[in-house]
Amino acid sequence: MISVQKKVFDSSSIEKLYFICLVSLSASIPFTIKLNGILIFATLGVSLFFFITSENRTIRFKNHLIVFILLYAMLGIGFLNSENIKPVFFDFEQKLPLLIMPFIFAFGPPIEKGKIVFVLTSFIISTIVSCMLSFRNGFFMGIEGEELYNNLLFIRHPYLGMYCTCCIFFSVECFSITSEKWKKIAYGLACLFLIFYLFVLFAKMSIVSFLILTFVYLMWKLIAHGKYLSFLIILTSFFLILVYFFSMNSRGVEISKKIISFSNFDWDHYEPLLVNNLNLRLVQWKCSIDILSQNRNWLFGAGTGDTKNLLMECYANTLGKDSFFVSEGYNSHNSYFTTWLHLGILPLLFFVFHFFRALFFYIKNIELTPVLFTLAVVLSCITESIFEVQKGVVLYCFFQSLFLFNPKELKTSY
Repeated sequence: MISVQKKVFDSSSIEKLYFICLVSLSASIPFTIKLNGILIFATLGVSLFFFITSENRTIRFKNHLIVFILLYAMLGIGFLNSENIKPVFFDFEQKLPLLIMPFIFAFGPPIEKGKIVFVLTSFIISTIVSCMLSFRNGFFMGIEGEELYNNLLFIRHPYLGMYCTCCIFFSVECFSITSEKWKKIAYGLACLFLIFYLFVLFAKMSIVSFLILTFVYLMWKLIAHGKYLSFLIILTSFFLILVYFFSMNSRGVEISKKIISFSNFDWDHYEPLLVNNLNLRLVQWKCSIDILSQNRNWLFGAGTGDTKNLLMECYANTLGKDSFFVSEGYNSHNSYFTTWLHLGILPLLFFVFHFFRALFFYIKNIELTPVLFTLAVVLSCITESIFEVQKGVVLYCFFQSLFLFNPKELKTSY
């Protein structure tokens, strides 16, 4: 009786249920937090059940798991440094996916290439649905009424832009893997729509990320096909253009100096749509620097619970108490500054290190799509505190865990 029951548990039905949960979880990422949270815990339950009933109870890729555990555990430093404890507990809850997602993939069965493509496809489709429902942001079309929009999506355009950027390259990956003509057409159309919508959305950092990642993609392909001379010519030309713009061109020199010195740009001299975002970010980053320079905060951090009050005080002194920076409770809008402010310099270095570790792992295994995904997050962290928002934490933890715990399944084919 026991052996029969064990055989049932070891059957492929558990793996199928696990795969269904992953697809559903992937599709839910752009939608409501409640639905996404339920699916996260349901998938964790199926993963643990598979591990417990498996004959070979092996935790896969323990080193990757340890890195994620340390990322979550270091949040305790923000607890020790804080006088205001309530925001610390919220931070622990908000970043719980850092702990849960790796366990889902470490305890669950390995996923083959075809299933990974299916998981990516589900996210591409749900992101396209989100874009179509959000068209009213650009064209005032689509659904009517705030209630449906807020309950269904509740996703700000910088994060939707980041989703679009990731899905563009997911679509390219799926296009290159599939051999069926109709699927290639579908992925190609999805890619074109997402590029179009990205520019309609006008999420500036996402557009910059898309352009940078496209350059990386092309350079990777040149190396992959042995076109080293073309690679060197293009890379050298790009480097010389950057040197000219930021060291010789008068406008480029002025822009770089203002960014380094956190000085506001002239509204009349520059394009307002560009200046608006830069000026706002410079205020946030300057306040972050000011706080870090006080009371050795650069070394130990200001504490997760106290950082917000310090930022609000700085915003009030800089822009006035009635500023929307204060009323909206803006954070530093930079994941690196936020980590530094909350936890100190050593956790910041570990935070940066874990990105480079993942990139090294992917490059070693010749996996282009995970490299592009990681770079997309690294770039987004410059202008958004994506690990302070559920839409950012879940996106990163899910796909980074998917790629890390299933290496070589998306290995770039030449």
